[in-house]
Amino acid sequence: MVMDMFFCLIFVLNSISLAQKIDDYKKMIEQALETHQAQFRDIRIERIDGSVRIITPDGMETDLNDNYQYPLESGDIIKTGYNGTAIVYIDNIAAINIDRNSEFEVSDNSNEPVFTLNFGSIISKVEKMLKQKFQFKIKTIQAVCAVRGTEFAIEHSKLTGESVFGVFDEGEIVVYPGEEEDETKAIRVSKNSEVVLSNQTKNQRVVRISRMLRYKNFLTNLRKKMIIHKKRWKRFKENERIKYRNMLFMKKKASVHKENFNNRIKDRKVKKQK
Repeated sequence: MVMDMFFCLIFVLNSISLAQKIDDYKKMIEQALETHQAQFRDIRIERIDGSVRIITPDGMETDLNDNYQYPLESGDIIKTGYNGTAIVYIDNIAAINIDRNSEFEVSDNSNEPVFTLNFGSIISKVEKMLKQKFQFKIKTIQAVCAVRGTEFAIEHSKLTGESVFGVFDEGEIVVYPGEEEDETKAIRVSKNSEVVLSNQTKNQRVVRISRMLRYKNFLTNLRKKMIIHKKRWKRFKENERIKYRNMLFMKKKASVHKENFNNRIKDRKVKKQK
């Protein structure tokens, strides 16, 4: 009897020890995932209107047909149609409005993300960070633009190869002509100013904002969107990020399967008629 109780006690203790080890292991995995995620920004997209398409590095494509927020990854390309607009959020710090007829790429989702505006235009609102330094970069063929807390717009023409950088009511951006961040060539564009860069531009002079003023009206709505986003934002956990990515592209797969199925039905009907 005593021995039975002894072995029962040993079994219970071992069970408790095993359960504790499992809990410790789960915590260790969660901490590792949090550390991994902390190296990347929570970059997500929200379709506002019209035609918005996402193309992944491995060639998968999907059209956004709703207004939910979906996670983006390095290499994703966003293309807007003649009536399409979307907003890309970086954590709860920045909102980038992608205007119609534009192509915008998430080149590198690191702690300091890098984006590329292949053509079109963007308007951005970036919060001023008091406790931490935050910077991201936007590239065009003409330059690299380093951004902190500011409100600005960038326009790049695929036809002329010309890039325009403008800052509105607050902040400053630093524009480095070419592909590298050469401090000796840095152009500082502060509030109510703009600079135009092209292959023909010799005098890269910062002037009072005029050409980019037409984008300023976008800021009112963008500020409102940013306020709402900050209140609701919570970083995607790894399993959530995977889930929503799968949802995004499974919709496309489902629509392709449905289209193929409908085509097969039509082919059968045509054969029967013959």
